[in-house]
Amino acid sequence: MRQVDSGGVTVRYSTDPAELPPEAQVFVRPHFRGNRLLSHDKGMLAVTLSCFQKGSAETSPLLIAWDSARIILYSKVHLPVIDRCLNAADKGEFCPSHRIVFFLLSELFDGNLRIFGTIEGELDRLEESIALRERPIPIDHLFALRKRLLALHQDTFAKRRLINKLIEHLHLQGSSNSEMLQELRDLLEDISELSYEIQGLRESLQGLLELRLSLQGQRANQIMQKLTVVTSIFLPLTFIVGVYGMNFEVMPELRWPYGYYAVLAIMAVIAGWLMVYFRRKRWF
Repeated sequence: MRQVDSGGVTVRYSTDPAELPPEAQVFVRPHFRGNRLLSHDKGMLAVTLSCFQKGSAETSPLLIAWDSARIILYSKVHLPVIDRCLNAADKGEFCPSHRIVFFLLSELFDGNLRIFGTIEGELDRLEESIALRERPIPIDHLFALRKRLLALHQDTFAKRRLINKLIEHLHLQGSSNSEMLQELRDLLEDISELSYEIQGLRESLQGLLELRLSLQGQRANQIMQKLTVVTSIFLPLTFIVGVYGMNFEVMPELRWPYGYYAVLAIMAVIAGWLMVYFRRKRWF
């Protein structure tokens, strides 16, 4: 457990639920999930937020519980954002104390922004690669991007709903902290804007995925077209070979001295004519 004092408020952080005070332990349930608003009859307000793990679409929940004199932080795994918060609190950078809570909310929202920027940059590079026809895009890479973007969309929407509920809760409780309410409204506006941008990016990704599937289908059609051309060229030749491969006693061409060369010439003419025909049709 780590504990610091900032502006007369004690900030405690732990990854072990047994080290939490009893009034905060009630918030740590077996299915501990992020982006939820919790309350307690002893005056302690609590929210759970999800924090994206680095380079992954997986999230880890973070509990923030506070009252007038304490702020309790808990997570199952160690989160770097907590270190930044505690270091800033230890230097006395948070005054009044509610800014500690707002700092964590903003930091986790900034994490969503960074992931959004990363995905947006990857999509821009993929679109440029398609425009320049540098190389085919792996379909599994697009599906992985869609999975990450869906997780980001769900998490951002849940954060927006959480902030909205927190504002409503503070209003119902008759909170006099107008500064915190205004900061939460500003944060809610930023989260809402990010949600719209994520939706637009999802549409772009869906269009890119459809384009990739369309190009894949077009390439398959081109291959089938070439195979059809080859089959069409060899089909009449196969017919001629089949005719003269029959074991009949009366086949005058078999006794003709130039029969073999004549059949080869006919086959060459047919194959050449078909190749010229398909070439003019631009089938290959």
